[in-house]
Amino acid sequence: MSNEVLTAFISILPGILWVALAITLVVLLYKPVKRDLLPRIGGVQAFGVELTFLKEGLERISSDPRRALSPAQVDQVSRRAYRSTIVLQGAKVLWIDDHPINNNYERRFLNSVGVIVDIATNSSEAQRMRSLNGSDYDLVISDIERDGNSKAGIEYLSVVRAQKGMTPFIFYTGYVDADRGVPFGGFGITDMPDELLNMTMDVLERKRG
Repeated sequence: MSNEVLTAFISILPGILWVALAITLVVLLYKPVKRDLLPRIGGVQAFGVELTFLKEGLERISSDPRRALSPAQVDQVSRRAYRSTIVLQGAKVLWIDDHPINNNYERRFLNSVGVIVDIATNSSEAQRMRSLNGSDYDLVISDIERDGNSKAGIEYLSVVRAQKGMTPFIFYTGYVDADRGVPFGGFGITDMPDELLNMTMDVLERKRG
């Protein structure tokens, strides 16, 4: 071997050794990282949403005994939202309720998967927001009784439909009369957060999926 070749080989030897070391480390650490680290980060999906974070949000909703969810319900809704994050990201929802504080956790859950939620406390405010935003809303979530009117939500749905508005409506109430069913023109009605969130994802997945 000539001196020139030997000198060239010696000059590139450190680089070769570094590459060999890197390959060795990857081979040695792959299984521990796959076994220990990846489960801890919860399989972060698009936009950095963690499954454990979603579950914690639903568990906060369950602190209300009237709307308590079982561990199986929490797991089902969280996993579905986790899988649908890319579809849900950027969706716009108008939420009408004269006591919006009652729905804080549900809204935060939707926010956590990228859904934009605008709040209106009465039908007039909702109408103004719809006029400003045109047909941008993918969904309206509404209570039924507000401002002393036991049918305010249903009446506003009738107004929207009369204006040829086709935005889906979900009614989220304190109590559902099973005998009355879904108000005419509505997509669904529920008093349970898991059903609300599942119906919300039904609508958004169909419109944006």
